[in-house]
Amino acid sequence: MKSLLLIHTGGTLSMEAKKSGGLVAKELTNILDHIVPEINNIANITHKQLFQIDSSHINISHIQKIAQTLFEERLNYDGFVITHGTDTMAYTASALSFMLRNFGKPIILTGAQRPLYKPRTDAKINLIDAVTTATLSNYNEIAIVFDSTIYRGVRSSKYKINEYDAFRSYNMAPIGKLGVEIEFYNNAKYIKKKKILFKYYPKLNSNIFVFKVFPGIEFSNFNFIKKPNAIILEAFGAGNLDATDNLVRYIKKNEEIPVIIYSQVNKGKVNLNLYESGVILKSLGAIGSGNMTFEALIFKTMHLLSYSSNKKAILRNITKNLVGELDN
Repeated sequence: MKSLLLIHTGGTLSMEAKKSGGLVAKELTNILDHIVPEINNIANITHKQLFQIDSSHINISHIQKIAQTLFEERLNYDGFVITHGTDTMAYTASALSFMLRNFGKPIILTGAQRPLYKPRTDAKINLIDAVTTATLSNYNEIAIVFDSTIYRGVRSSKYKINEYDAFRSYNMAPIGKLGVEIEFYNNAKYIKKKKILFKYYPKLNSNIFVFKVFPGIEFSNFNFIKKPNAIILEAFGAGNLDATDNLVRYIKKNEEIPVIIYSQVNKGKVNLNLYESGVILKSLGAIGSGNMTFEALIFKTMHLLSYSSNKKAILRNITKNLVGELDN
């Protein structure tokens, strides 16, 4: 039987109602074996409670603590499961994908839309599915397992608030499905992957500013007290926006800062060659983000900024597929 480390961070799965109203995260290490005993028939499980917070409170130090724990325990277990709140689960999955390059063992994130103690909770089946996936010998992705579906973590986003199928991989089909049998699809590229040297990248530079573009936006209104190390423009469609004189002056004024163009549309690919405004932005040194999720782009940018100060190198690596976050 495989040995797994089950890391708890909080989220809806572990929450219970307060008398004063609202939900608060509860420690799971001493009670989970009694509530979901089935998981102990699947693997030898060790529990570790890192913290117990609403996932909207997750910050860089929390993500670094998760990554550090995985790094330190990597050789001690066959696989890892992380219980995590759904609101930021895709962000953490993306961050870990860049921080724990070629980890070589399954890291599965899961959670719930309805707390474990409530009737009709989805927490039990999500935990059972996550533990099952983490024991598979031919699988070594960093993944989100939710609603009996396996998604590549760095290609996933939360897209529903109140329904059990809360996640979607817009530009890549799911990796697999857990039904009566476990079925993997052809796009599970990391299955049976050749051994590559594992590298740990703990640093994350979060000094990034994101502009969500809207009709009539005035870039002249933005003056930074502290200049960001990168700017992401969340544009329309294929990366299109009104390349006004204000925007052009703004980018020229901050020419030492990498500018990355993301789309407000989830499905599809940024293409700066499609419209004149994109061509203008490209001529000013901006680069498109391809078909990455926003979560992947944010943490890929943090990762690249942490290990290089060379603008050209950072922008060049934005378009490279490092951990399965982009189509080849």
